[in-house]
Amino acid sequence: MADLDDDAITVTLPPDEEGGAVITKVETEKAAVHQDDPISDLKGQFEQLKGQLGQTTQRLVGAERELDTTRQQLAETKKEVTTSQLDTVLSGIQAAEADANAAEREFIAAAEAGDFAAQARAQRKISGAEARIQRLKEAEGDLKDQAKEKPVQRQETRQQPSHDPVEQFTKGMSAKSAAWIRSHSDCVTDPKKNARMLAAHNLAIADDIPVDSDEYFQRIEAGITPAKVQQQEQPNKVNIRPSAPVAPAGNAGGGMNGGGTTVKLSQREVIAATDGSIVHNTPDTSGKNRWKVGDVIGVQEMARRKAIMMKEGHYNKEYDQQ
Repeated sequence: MADLDDDAITVTLPPDEEGGAVITKVETEKAAVHQDDPISDLKGQFEQLKGQLGQTTQRLVGAERELDTTRQQLAETKKEVTTSQLDTVLSGIQAAEADANAAEREFIAAAEAGDFAAQARAQRKISGAEARIQRLKEAEGDLKDQAKEKPVQRQETRQQPSHDPVEQFTKGMSAKSAAWIRSHSDCVTDPKKNARMLAAHNLAIADDIPVDSDEYFQRIEAGITPAKVQQQEQPNKVNIRPSAPVAPAGNAGGGMNGGGTTVKLSQREVIAATDGSIVHNTPDTSGKNRWKVGDVIGVQEMARRKAIMMKEGHYNKEYDQQ
C-alpha cells in the first residue's frame, strides 16, 4: 500500500483565482519488494507446512508397513508354535495308548495267575492312560482348529490421504470455510492467490474479525483481488467529492502557459481536501456563490493554501514558480 505522505497529484494554480487549476496525477516508481515481504513469508510457511505434512504421511505409511510385517511374523510364529504343540500332543497320545495296551496285558496276566492285587494295579493304569488319552484328544482337536484359522486381515481404518490439494487444505476447517475454499479452488492451486488469501486471513484475525462472518469473507474476497485489477475497476480513485471544484487535466485557464504556481499534494492532503476533513468556514465573498459554508475546499483551494504557507516558510518542500 502506498504511503499517504507520498505525492499523489500536482496542481498548477492559475495566475488569478478566476481560472481553473490543472491537476496532474503523479506517476511514482513501484517500490522494490522488501526482503521481509509478509506475503512471501506466508507463502514460504505454507510450503514448509506442506512439506512437513508430506514427511509425516510418509512416516505414517512406513510405520503401518512395519506393523503389517510384525503381524505376519507373529502369525507365522503362532503357526509354528501350534504345529510344535500338536506334535507333542500326538506323541503323548501314542505314549498313553502304549501305556494302556501294556496295562491291559498286565491285567490279563494277573487274571490268569489269580493275582487280584495285580489286577487292581493294572486296572488303575488302564484308567489313567485312558484319561490322558481323552485329554490329549481334546487338545489335539483345539490345536487343529487353531491351525485351520487364517490370520485376520487388517482392516484399513485410516483414511487414505487424498491427492486433491483442495481437500487436503480444507481438513480441519469449518463447513462454511471449507465450502468457500472449494468454490475458490484457485486460492489453493495458485501460489499468488494463496499467499494473498493467507495474508488477508491474518489481517482479518489481527483486526478481531470473527472467522466465518460476512465481514471476514468480504475481507478475504477483497484481499485475493490483485491491486492492478482494483485500479482498473476504480482508476485513479482519490475519493474526490462531486462538490469539490476541480478543473480537468490539461491546459485550463492558462494555467500551463499563462504562468502560475505548481504545487504537489500528497495522498493525505488530497483525501483531507475532498473527504470533508477540511471545509469552508465562511461563504464566498465574491458574490459568485462558488462555495457555501460546510463545502469541502477541494484540491485547488488546498493547493492555493499550501502555496501561501510554503511562501511563508511553513513547508520545507520546494515549489516551482512558472
